[in-house]
Amino acid sequence: MSLGIIIQARLGSQRLPGKIIAPIAGDRSILDIVILRLKKMGMEAPIILATGDPVKNAALAPIAGKNEVHFFSGSEDDVLQRFIDCARQFRLKKVLRVCADNPFLDIDLGKDLLTRFTGQDYDYASFSVDQKPTILTHYGFFSELVDTDALIRAHEATGDKFDREHVTRYLYNNPGKFSIKLEEAPVEIKNEKKVRLTVDTKADFTIASLILEQLLTIHSKFDYNYKDVLSVLKKMSPEILEGMQEQIIENSKS
Repeated sequence: MSLGIIIQARLGSQRLPGKIIAPIAGDRSILDIVILRLKKMGMEAPIILATGDPVKNAALAPIAGKNEVHFFSGSEDDVLQRFIDCARQFRLKKVLRVCADNPFLDIDLGKDLLTRFTGQDYDYASFSVDQKPTILTHYGFFSELVDTDALIRAHEATGDKFDREHVTRYLYNNPGKFSIKLEEAPVEIKNEKKVRLTVDTKADFTIASLILEQLLTIHSKFDYNYKDVLSVLKKMSPEILEGMQEQIIENSKS
């Protein structure tokens, strides 16, 4: 089974352009942290930074080179096609999809997906919170495992702009057409309804930098997990969670 890890990344965020390459912990960017943590998984699978237009995202290629991961540029807006083309180029049958704006990505949860479901006949596997895939939540801990053939089938079935922009949307919205496996997320995460760790806005970035500052005093080699992050959060100012709650309301996904 040919498996690869694809990091979805581009610089043209509408809310915070360049957020993934701005320094957030010393001289390290969010993207640096995501790549570093994925390497700590110790999986024998290529890590590929997959972006859109090579001119608009020119700053990403040197980061891939510096961090010794593969680089791929494809469609800027049809991200589903980008993933298909990337998977085909690297001959991947299964892909662990990771978003580049999640500095607190939990690699143990990602490795759990890979260990348990890579060899099984699921088109899509991930965790769920309140019976919805975690890609629709605000936690920022989770990744998704998807079959390349299922992505191709999804692309053939839909021309919807949002289905093409959000890689796995058509799959989890059409469980009758695909084999879907959703595992319940850890209860410690599900109980923290006010926690938002994905970075979409300037406020998110500021909060994430404050959390990292505290977290790295204990886990200096970026070897933390979701329990470590939640533990640090409990010791921080209540204003942090209040700020997260405001961002959850303003940036809720559907």
